[in-house]
Amino acid sequence: MALRSRQPFYVTSDLRFMITIGSISREKASEDFPFLTQHYRGRRKAIKAFTHLAPDYGGFLRGRVASNFGPQIIVVYRREEALASDPIKIRQFLKGVAQLPIPLQQNTLVVSDNADIYGTLADIRQRANDVG
Repeated sequence: MALRSRQPFYVTSDLRFMITIGSISREKASEDFPFLTQHYRGRRKAIKAFTHLAPDYGGFLRGRVASNFGPQIIVVYRREEALASDPIKIRQFLKGVAQLPIPLQQNTLVVSDNADIYGTLADIRQRANDVG
């Protein structure tokens, strides 16, 4: 199904494509989370170090919610395109997030462990409505 609102914007990297979709640009996201810049040495190690300060909400959410006393970030471990366009995976993710025992802000940034940016929780909720 095609998205009616925000279409994915793919940024070319030397090694792979990186997804950037939603209302937050990669540049803006990188202000709070430097490991999201397009060319960042040791990105996966930096993401792991940052997120492993937070508890792991395994099972219904394969990922971690983290914050450094500032904006929140959710790092998920799944196929790159899953939260960009797969309606089943998007609904599954939102159902899992709704069950978390911590408050989440609507502007919480959602990224993959490879630094693909899926946008904010609000963006993903809108995407769920758009894809049906």
